[in-house]
Amino acid sequence: VYHFLKWIENEMPWDLFAVTAGLMLLVLLKITNLYIFLFLGSVFLIYGRQRLIPRFAGPAVAVLFVGVWWWLVYPADIRAMFPNEYTVTGGNQVFGARHMIAMLREYTLSPAYWALTLKQCAWIVFSPVIFALMLCGIFVGGGRRSHLLLLSWLFSAVFFIAAVPSASAQDYYKLHLVPAGAILASVFFFRVRDLLDSTGGPRKAFAGTVAALTAVFVILAVYPIVRYKPVFHEEELLGRKVQDITQKDDLVIASFGPDAMLLFYCGRKGWSQYLASGEDNIKLLEDRRKEGAKYFVCGNLKELGQDPDLEKYMMKRYKLLVKEGPVYVEPGGMTIERAVWSLIQDLTYPWAIRLKARLEARSLGYAIFDLTERTQDEG
Repeated sequence: VYHFLKWIENEMPWDLFAVTAGLMLLVLLKITNLYIFLFLGSVFLIYGRQRLIPRFAGPAVAVLFVGVWWWLVYPADIRAMFPNEYTVTGGNQVFGARHMIAMLREYTLSPAYWALTLKQCAWIVFSPVIFALMLCGIFVGGGRRSHLLLLSWLFSAVFFIAAVPSASAQDYYKLHLVPAGAILASVFFFRVRDLLDSTGGPRKAFAGTVAALTAVFVILAVYPIVRYKPVFHEEELLGRKVQDITQKDDLVIASFGPDAMLLFYCGRKGWSQYLASGEDNIKLLEDRRKEGAKYFVCGNLKELGQDPDLEKYMMKRYKLLVKEGPVYVEPGGMTIERAVWSLIQDLTYPWAIRLKARLEARSLGYAIFDLTERTQDEG
């Protein structure tokens, strides 16, 4: 963005080269970052430099070509050869037009989706105070160029959230709102501060109040979610247990949330199976067993319990090697976790109970099954 604005103003070739390289890297990291072109296109209009559009067309086409090839064309054969719940849903390709249109109908047109988006932005993404300052900052600018640029940047990210709801439902995709949103929040903060008595007292009181409230909300609402979770360390230990039980060439099915973190910790080749995907977990597991999977390890017993058919099937059909229930421990030491836990330990509100459980969680429980050995019931 910095080099693009410099190129718009000064038309230096070096800045255009930097923009092209930056965009190429941005799109190679995530194809969803293509939304930034919407913001860049609006910059031409805000600056009145439409004559520069043809000069930007070449770099834009190059970035789009490489991005589409890297994310859609090149991996298409791989997705076809190894279909799973991350790439195929209900028989439709996740990256296909039919699935994407279905997601627009299900999420983008749903008030519940936007209510979730508002909740995520107000709490985990910005925190309540900064979010309120940002909303006020949207209306403080007087049509100045800098303000129009920030609004364009912000609403291009909102367009992304509306256009790609299946990804944007996850709170970390809302981070696209943060750069422009944080600047707008600071604009309104300084606008209010400048209106106060310049002798220092009111200004210091306002700044101190904002800082204190922001810190309180970050500690109570944001930090417990984004902190390094002890359960991740337990997954590392679980991965070592799997390594002790299995041989180096054994294929493993690992289940812990929607990613392959546990499989990575296991140090074995295999598959990551998200039990909450809505797919037929028994069929997926059996298909992978036929392809050579020898062990199934689940690092979250709550996820396993949410599919009672799979849980009963595994207990009845395959040998359970080891199982341990969830572990909850009071936070110790002079830590933020301990301070927050001490403040809310006697509260009985639902949000306080959930927060205490999150702070106390050390392990979500685990189970390891041997897929090569049947139980006695199965012969």
